[in-house]
Amino acid sequence: MHALGILSGYPILSRLWQPRWRPIRYIWQLTVVTLTAQFAVTPLSVFYFKQFPGLFLISNWMILPFFGGLLGLSFMITGANLISLKILGMNEIYDWIVHTFNRCINTIAAQENLIFTDLKLNLAAVLLLYFFLFLLLQRKKNSSISLGISTIGFTDCARRFCFGATFYASKKNDLDGFALSNDGHRIS
Repeated sequence: MHALGILSGYPILSRLWQPRWRPIRYIWQLTVVTLTAQFAVTPLSVFYFKQFPGLFLISNWMILPFFGGLLGLSFMITGANLISLKILGMNEIYDWIVHTFNRCINTIAAQENLIFTDLKLNLAAVLLLYFFLFLLLQRKKNSSISLGISTIGFTDCARRFCFGATFYASKKNDLDGFALSNDGHRIS
């Protein structure tokens, strides 16, 4: 799902701003990839796990620049191990890198006050959000009517979801279907 989000949303968002300075352009590209992937998986993530990570952008800024090198090193070590080639220190370096990545991820994950929990979306809301997201991505191909409908619908779903998630603990009534459990029963 995240790959589909990146493939469909990246070209649209990357055109919004095209910085000339290479380091800023790289950070912008990481930001756009992160946002499009997050937009694509958020409805399903909330539906299944009932939470949303508030620090997804910062964690991706920290990890994505080095992930390609880690992946390449993983393939190199796997290939060397397959042919029984032992390169002095390579496994130790790889272990240190993976341990450092895990420490970074654990540090970010420890910020529990920035993980929004107890969020509720039912299947109908997930499908509706994906429908409006699809319409929003089709805006270049179709008329301004689909842009208007998708913007209003997506904004309304997001508003209901955000206010429902924010006030869910104190007001468990009248959330217009967003306070339904996954099996469709009203949560009391």
